[in-house]
Amino acid sequence: MNYQKKIPRTLLYSLIAFSFSWIILLLILILEIPFDSPLAGILLIVYMFGPFIASWFVTSVVHKESLTANLGISFKINRWFFVSWFIMILAALLTIAVSVALPSVSFSIGMEGFFAKYADLIQGDKALQMKEQMGNNKLLFSLLGLVQILFAGATINAIAAFGEEAGWRGFLMHEYRDKKFLDATLRIGLLWGAWHAPIIAMGHNYPEHPIIGIFMMIVWCVLLSFIFCYLRIKSKSVIASAVLHGTLNASAGLALLYIIGGNDLTVGMTGLSGFAALLILIGIIFVYDVFISKERIVLSSISEKTVKNEI
Repeated sequence: MNYQKKIPRTLLYSLIAFSFSWIILLLILILEIPFDSPLAGILLIVYMFGPFIASWFVTSVVHKESLTANLGISFKINRWFFVSWFIMILAALLTIAVSVALPSVSFSIGMEGFFAKYADLIQGDKALQMKEQMGNNKLLFSLLGLVQILFAGATINAIAAFGEEAGWRGFLMHEYRDKKFLDATLRIGLLWGAWHAPIIAMGHNYPEHPIIGIFMMIVWCVLLSFIFCYLRIKSKSVIASAVLHGTLNASAGLALLYIIGGNDLTVGMTGLSGFAALLILIGIIFVYDVFISKERIVLSSISEKTVKNEI
């Protein structure tokens, strides 16, 4: 009996994606695996593949449809791939600019704030080694860091991020193709944010405020969803979304490296400063889409044609 086909596709997807990922976190807790251990790191990567597993099961197993078509897997590179690759660097720099405008927050190219805040996580010898590497070439050190972020974002980080993007910007974008862009963006953002709830409660992103952090994460994901979904449609590929997500993960720390002061609710990509940076980018995208672009997306519906892809 094909009882699965009677369950709405997005509901079945959500049940599997959430269950798979949350069970991984439950294993970490039950086995008392240190959150900063290599084994926990591997399991967290597996956690990220919950959305892909759900997409594969609903598409290929239950409905016998093409996985690559429904997920929007395309390697046909266009200029929007490069926008996706670099935009989170811009978001990090904007976050730094907003952060230093806050009271009791300042900028330091020497990363003194970073070393002070994460002294417990960085062993003395390692911290000293980092400072010696910087030496008097702090600007060069920062530029090399940007190159490393971009490289990681388009390679190993993108592979891990694909586990998420296959679901959020792949499967769900296809399922919501008849909805208004803003409606689809909000739905995806809310699901995406809620999916993070257990890992946020465990101290990820908001170690000082894990409970408030859950709601902060949901808002952050809704804001990010606008940018991610827009670039997913423009690039016509979930692969570009994976690169975007991978670069976000690689660049998130950049917004904290040069900041002295603040806390996890105010500074950083996931803090209020990051929210402001994303709102600036959303405003830029909105103006571009409504007044400049020939292909209007923001105030339109996501059509089958818009999300159609070629391998």
